[in-house]
Amino acid sequence: SWSDQGLFFLSAAVTGQVVLKQNVRDLAVREGDGVSFQCSMSGGSMSSYDMYWYRQLPRGTLEWIYVDYNDAYGKGF
Repeated sequence: SWSDQGLFFLSAAVTGQVVLKQNVRDLAVREGDGVSFQCSMSGGSMSSYDMYWYRQLPRGTLEWIYVDYNDAYGKGF
């Protein structure tokens, strides 16, 4: 059975012509299994932004997963 499900997404504060594209919008994984997230940016440089990853739980609550600038993970990740 699936023990950990949610909508995983990338959040970034961007302006102008910068566009973010997340490759997978919805993902379900088993607890303990590895998972990879990918996104691409056009109109800017990823190194100019702090990228935060969150998952949205079934009731809409957001849970922080990861931030790239200091390679930090949320609790349980």
